[in-house]
Amino acid sequence: MVVLERIVYRRGPYSIREKTVKIRGRDTFMFRVLKPDAAVILPLIDENTILMEFQYRHPLNKSIYELPAGAIEKGESARSAAVRELEEETGYRAKVMKKMFKTLESPGITSTVFTYYLATGLYRGNKNLDEGEIIRIKKIKFPEAIKMIKNGEIIDAKTVLGIMHYLCRSNKDITGGYKRI
Repeated sequence: MVVLERIVYRRGPYSIREKTVKIRGRDTFMFRVLKPDAAVILPLIDENTILMEFQYRHPLNKSIYELPAGAIEKGESARSAAVRELEEETGYRAKVMKKMFKTLESPGITSTVFTYYLATGLYRGNKNLDEGEIIRIKKIKFPEAIKMIKNGEIIDAKTVLGIMHYLCRSNKDITGGYKRI
């Protein structure tokens, strides 16, 4: 039973809601970060090469390797967001955008859903970065991506998950000699 609920922060599509709920007869404080669902894209240049971003992340005060991704805008489908974000962030479009899977971002604090897409048949489009985005595009072979995950160069969870999911589902031995799990 909810005893008290209120929005304590709101800016654009982001807000934080706090609640006091009764659990086993005791008042318990909880909070939830409300933010849009997102689309994550694994763009394949060819069967052995991923198009990745090296993006500056202000909370970390450094750039990290990531798959292209972005928020699903109100009234937009996950697929449409994937198509839009791929072009905006990388300057590429895809002939085929195939849904792979969905995950929850961090279910202890948010209900945000990530929908992952495989983008193939890439061709040049128009890069159009959002204000504040600093992104360089890198073409990385799968064996190198696996090494980068193992040595901590790729640390973004959605990126690690997208790459590993694809490799686990793939019938190709593109792991650079690493054993599959």
